Amino acid sequence: MKICRNCNSKIEDDALVCPYCGCVQKKVKNNSPIEDQQSVTRTVGEFNNSNAPQKKRKTWLWVIGWIIAFPIPLTILMLRNQKLNKIARIAIIAVAWIVYLLFVFSSGSSSSGNSTGNIKSLKFTKDQEVTVKVGETKSPGYLQVKVKSSKDFTPENVVFISDNPDIATIKYTKSSMTTNLYFEISGVDGGETDVYATSADGSIKSETIHVVVPEPIRIEGIKLGEVKTNLILGETEKVSTTIYPANAEDTRLTWNSSDTSVATVDGEGNIRAIGSGTTTITVSSYNGVSESFDVTVDGTKKLMNIYATHHRENDVNIGDEWSYEYQINGENISKQRSITVGETITFTTKITESDDTPDVGAGTAYHKVTEDDLTNGFEVSFDVYVTENGGKNRGKSAHFIVTYKVSPN
Repeated sequence: MKICRNCNSKIEDDALVCPYCGCVQKKVKNNSPIEDQQSVTRTVGEFNNSNAPQKKRKTWLWVIGWIIAFPIPLTILMLRNQKLNKIARIAIIAVAWIVYLLFVFSSGSSSSGNSTGNIKSLKFTKDQEVTVKVGETKSPGYLQVKVKSSKDFTPENVVFISDNPDIATIKYTKSSMTTNLYFEISGVDGGETDVYATSADGSIKSETIHVVVPEPIRIEGIKLGEVKTNLILGETEKVSTTIYPANAEDTRLTWNSSDTSVATVDGEGNIRAIGSGTTTITVSSYNGVSESFDVTVDGTKKLMNIYATHHRENDVNIGDEWSYEYQINGENISKQRSITVGETITFTTKITESDDTPDVGAGTAYHKVTEDDLTNGFEVSFDVYVTENGGKNRGKSAHFIVTYKVSPN
């Protein structure tokens, strides 16, 4: 046995290299020089190459282990470290865990973000050309989506696109068997365009469907019906229209108010007075034909809802059947009435017992209208007594409380 000159390990006398460290032994037995240095060098190279992958594998195992679990040993080391103060140790531990969690979540989101790579192909199952009128919608078949994994697919992985949405649009409506996506094509204006579908990342594209939207017979004129141009707060007015020619196909109309704080108008031409002032109401066809008129709203008057109720306060055995008469300013009330700021309203109620010699009671109350009343409404209550005029209950009275409730329309 001899001693390795590099690692001091005991090795065989005739060993050309040390089996422990790979060191070349310059002399062999009998202290004769190595006759074939090249073979020794080759032997050493082969020895080192056989061991290199093993060392590399061990290194990578350590690296992977530290990447996966580095916050844990770091936490242990910091807890045992007495050279740093407690706050510094906690801060280092917190930062390490935050960095680790951000790395984990970002990796997860990156993998989920590649879900569109799951799509293999997109194919429409019906006509490659569709004719649809302006304002019409068609559902020509469905889009067949071939995927690598159906469980990783959602309709959001596919985007439907129109080359010119001013002529025609395409949109997803529902799915069947997960990867069959139904859609609809709508005509917007005369012309031609192509529609198609792509994966969300744009890497996969379907063939196109050519959409033809025939030029419609358009509106050439709009005639308005009778228009009430002076309104009060809360009042509504519907404006009728007649379009020319009568066989126009593109009959879409849009309505607009120049000042919605004065009056609003909906898509059917219903105007509602909101505030004091003047606004311009305009109706327009899709191809630019229009008519306008001004509406003025009187802010001192408002259309209000009016309700009258009563309840009996005592149990005196007087009368079985009664009739009730409710009036405002001497007129029987209706469900709605125009109320003006500053006016004084007279509320009157007459209650009559229904028999051969009827007993009658009446009550009156007054209210002066304020600006706040137009905004919030108000209530008026008063008493009405009906006195028995004969029989054993003569002189006794039935007591009623009558309430008028006035609220904004």
